[in-house]
Amino acid sequence: MQTFRQASRFNYTQVFVYYTSCTYYSRSLVPYSTFNISTMASKHVIDHEDESEEEAPKTKSRTSVSKRAKNSADQDGSPSTKKPRAKKLGSQPIIDEIGWTCIPPSLICKDFDSKPSKKIAAFDVDGTLIHTKSGSPFAKGPDDWKFFNKKVPSVLQDLEKQGFRIVIFSNQGGIKSALTGKAAANAKGKISQMLKEAGVPALVFLATGGDDLRKPGTGMWELLCKEHNGGIIPDKSQCFFVGDAAGRESDWMNKETNLPADTDKQFAANVGIGFKVPEDLFGTSEAKKIPPAPANKGATTDLSSNTNAEILTIFKELSDHYFSTGEDKARFKAVAFKKVVSALVSFPQKICTSNLKDVNAVQGVGKGSMAVIKEYLETGKVQELETIRASKGGVSEEEAKPTEGVVAKGGDVSHPAPKSVAAAVAFKFM
Repeated sequence: MQTFRQASRFNYTQVFVYYTSCTYYSRSLVPYSTFNISTMASKHVIDHEDESEEEAPKTKSRTSVSKRAKNSADQDGSPSTKKPRAKKLGSQPIIDEIGWTCIPPSLICKDFDSKPSKKIAAFDVDGTLIHTKSGSPFAKGPDDWKFFNKKVPSVLQDLEKQGFRIVIFSNQGGIKSALTGKAAANAKGKISQMLKEAGVPALVFLATGGDDLRKPGTGMWELLCKEHNGGIIPDKSQCFFVGDAAGRESDWMNKETNLPADTDKQFAANVGIGFKVPEDLFGTSEAKKIPPAPANKGATTDLSSNTNAEILTIFKELSDHYFSTGEDKARFKAVAFKKVVSALVSFPQKICTSNLKDVNAVQGVGKGSMAVIKEYLETGKVQELETIRASKGGVSEEEAKPTEGVVAKGGDVSHPAPKSVAAAVAFKFM
């Protein structure tokens, strides 16, 4: 009898989940094979009610079906009167009120009446199809957007007429696992409005986590080919991807590598299709230009009087060296270090250990640059530059500074004038 009761309780729960999953299947982009009842009890349960734009909801620990059923009763033993929350279905897709399919833990997608095709014209969104109206790096809401330029709608319409299927592949890491949170709502609302104004059908995939769905991983492309193109295998010779992260000097900096981001270019290469930047299709961007922060008087031509002359000179010398090598990998480093000089030339304070958090927040200063700054504050030199100077038979930092130069408390370094011209700080920007 006890065994029968336990089996019955599990089956009731299983039937409820099965019924609910079938309801979702009727409206979802996901194939029926996704709904595997035998594995539901072991999946993570995602809390989708966190409306935070920056923080993802916590993932609850795995629990058995019977344990969850037991916990649904109040502490005094009486049955709970709370209604089951439909959004807590573990790994099951959720269809929101505007028709987007949210697939935990890291994918959001929707088909805006597009037709399967062997010709795929794929696009990134931010910085490629649209920019923010405000000029902010990130949209402040679902209405904070405008087209890359006025040609975007007509170009997309022409591609659709030529038989291309318009597909959007976009990384939306700010959403994380809060697939129905505020950041997700903003992204979905923005793209929905954009496609409506463009007047084109499209299939949209948004990768919100750090798994292989995220570009430059090929997960979103593989999902398109296997499940969402009507059984038609795309002809890669007739497919292309358009994105703004192409490793150009003007591209945004990847804070992990401290190099210009090339995520979109690498994605196209990994998939094996052609790659274009937005300017190739649409022409010049009409994005709002944000004026740079005002620099100290004379700072753009001479750093000798700059508050952070020593640190800026280190980055300038590193940049000059890597530019001079002519190697591709070295060039990326050179560009990154040059951007650090431009970014910090107007930093209002003397850089020291107590304000490194503020320094790290400056756009253009990445992980690698921060390591250089910390090394200099802690030791009074940068070994990378010491090695470069030694290889050229030049003057090292140790030789350029007097022996009484010390690292002051709090990380500030104070040196009298250098002993050689090679260590001088005055320079002109390239």
